[in-house]
Amino acid sequence: MKLGFLDSIYNYADVYEAAVKVFETRIPSTTLERMTVPHLLKIPLFSKMLLRNGADAVIVFLTMLEEDAAELDLVHEKIIDLELDEMKPVYFCIIADSEFKDQAELEAIMEQRLGMIAEAVSKIQSSPSGLAGDIANQDMTNAMSMFGAMAAVASGDTDETGSTSSIGTSGTDDMTDLGSGGKSLF
Repeated sequence: MKLGFLDSIYNYADVYEAAVKVFETRIPSTTLERMTVPHLLKIPLFSKMLLRNGADAVIVFLTMLEEDAAELDLVHEKIIDLELDEMKPVYFCIIADSEFKDQAELEAIMEQRLGMIAEAVSKIQSSPSGLAGDIANQDMTNAMSMFGAMAAVASGDTDETGSTSSIGTSGTDDMTDLGSGGKSLF
């Protein structure tokens, strides 16, 4: 299986080698083709390039600030169109800057989340209907994490382990107040 791996020049660390290890361990026959975007809004274009170059799926890895959430919403809209046009998936692994304190924490979170994506990709490859049954039978927190759902911004926040907690409300629409769980895109 050939996967595209898309990262950004603005990521806090280069985790490509660690990502290769995660995918080689979980899906031994996988090769990753890497591209690096110069800006978030270029993610749909670079994803399309990877898919058209033979990738079976694309994994987008981003470390980012919450201020970038509006741009990411635009990207998600375009990615949905791309997935429907190409009939191939694009997975997001997003880690907010507030979720880690150092390189070791970043890599631990990255390994956990990319591991869930690798598991999903593996299940889709072997049995697409099997993944749907797993999602229906597992707790939805894991399913949401697996696909990097932005809906989590509105419904809950995660700690370093990826578990959810409720977002505190301050009576405002300000997304910077996410309660005691800290700032997170998840």
